[in-house]
Amino acid sequence: MALTRLGAAAALVAGVMSLPLAGHAATLTTLYSFQGGADGSGPEDGLTYLDGFFYGVTTYGGTSSAPECANMGCGTIFKIDATTGAETVLYAFDHSTGQSPTLGGVIFNHGKLYGTAHAGGASGYGTVFEFDPVTGKAKLLHSFSGGADGQYPAAGLTYANGNFYGTTVNGGSAGSGTIFEINATTGAETVVHSFTGPDGVGPEGGLIFVGDSLYGTTELGDDDNGTVFAFNPTTDAETVLYKFGRAPDASEPSATLLYESGNLFGTSMYGGAANGMGPGTIFKVNATTGAETVLYHFDKAHGDTPVAGLIDRGGNLYGTTAAGGPNGQGSVFRLNSTTDRLTVLQSFTSENGAQPEGGLIYHAGSFYGATSTGGTAGAGTVFKLVP
Repeated sequence: MALTRLGAAAALVAGVMSLPLAGHAATLTTLYSFQGGADGSGPEDGLTYLDGFFYGVTTYGGTSSAPECANMGCGTIFKIDATTGAETVLYAFDHSTGQSPTLGGVIFNHGKLYGTAHAGGASGYGTVFEFDPVTGKAKLLHSFSGGADGQYPAAGLTYANGNFYGTTVNGGSAGSGTIFEINATTGAETVVHSFTGPDGVGPEGGLIFVGDSLYGTTELGDDDNGTVFAFNPTTDAETVLYKFGRAPDASEPSATLLYESGNLFGTSMYGGAANGMGPGTIFKVNATTGAETVLYHFDKAHGDTPVAGLIDRGGNLYGTTAAGGPNGQGSVFRLNSTTDRLTVLQSFTSENGAQPEGGLIYHAGSFYGATSTGGTAGAGTVFKLVP
């Protein structure tokens, strides 16, 4: 993963605090601060909204008695009341159904939640799961063996043409990662593409479905800087649209892409015009020609290590960085799509959250997201940002 996954924290405080950032017309509200115990710890992922609640997962915490979960917990599925901020733990993973649910969180399909876990399962290499919020029961759809069927999924699922699609960082015929398909009815898994090196290594980001193709990124490749690719699930044909070069180009993308008007927009953990490896970039790739443009080079003062995807509101791009910003704990930013000028809307301070590794969602005039650490107990937060 882009950042070291967090250790468990101690004590819970659930409260609401509003912290306006001086000089910016934005107000941050902490809807919930995780305890790090039964209520979960380390919400590294984005949120999903449905019928007045935000749904998400925590990497650690929970109440499982499985030996593998004894130290930090195997993670949870939770929901947050959008009005009151009250949290409810819906499910605690127990290693058999998965351990450390992954970046990308969960998606709804026909009333049930679906996602992946980075570890756990029969062989310890991760799982695909289904959760029924009505019955409170989880169902194991696939347990990765670590071989040809893939190893360590690091992103969530995408639904297309009656099936779920996802990626694994390792495994496959060449050990460089896979694109897999899960039959939504039977749960049967099929590897539809194995990465080999020249076409990419280590797809950590999720997939998006546009037209007849799935689009995604690999963190590495035969040049070690990553790729943007297209995959046709009907023909099983994979095409490399762009191979990232060395600085000042973007490098090592790990987030799900955003499609707008024929272009794919994304973030890279590293690269850019800054010295050394660089604190990351925002880029776009033409989905037809593969032409790439770096739209913004981060400079640490405005953010460092963007590991989450972008969203588009009103023609501007919004996102998070897991580090950097004025307080060094991560930021929420807006990129003006006309001028490519970046504005920091919120700089995290540890007490109001730190290290937002998941992306934002937009609901009823506000942005919502999660921080993987910080908050009143140090175990992460769910926040609301009113721009």
